[in-house]
Amino acid sequence: MRVARSAEVVVDPDTAAGHAGCARSRGHCLRDARHHVAIEHAPDAVCWFEPAGRILYVNRMTTRLTGFDREELRARSVFDLVPDGSREWFEERWREMVRSGTLELKTDVIRRDGSKLPVEVRVTRVLFGDEAYGCALVRDVSDRTRLEAELVQAQKMEAVGRLAG
Repeated sequence: MRVARSAEVVVDPDTAAGHAGCARSRGHCLRDARHHVAIEHAPDAVCWFEPAGRILYVNRMTTRLTGFDREELRARSVFDLVPDGSREWFEERWREMVRSGTLELKTDVIRRDGSKLPVEVRVTRVLFGDEAYGCALVRDVSDRTRLEAELVQAQKMEAVGRLAG
């Protein structure tokens, strides 16, 4: 699946300075707004979630890749979006992440239409005081997966051709 990406994002600095009701100086508010815009328009999906798996935040690319809107995603858990995902599966991945600090895996995401999208996921555990959260960066690898399958098929055909003479 190929998702169209906008090449440019335009932000009005005066509007950005009031981003999220920022009560700090204009410079701090602009910096916060730049961070927010960078995450919202990132080329990869970004998802923040609780240790129990409940989704707290998703960016625009997450909605594009999954086909779910933000409210639908926030009503779900991470393991609801993974084929054969279960609370036990998720808890084991969380423990792996706690041990190593990060987690990398290849899996599929279940889209709203029921189709599966191959993705690479990198998750980092983030602590805010005594609260822990997961921050996942999710990359669509469907093009790469398709190209790899085509390469394997071409190699098989070449081998058959050599055997045939």
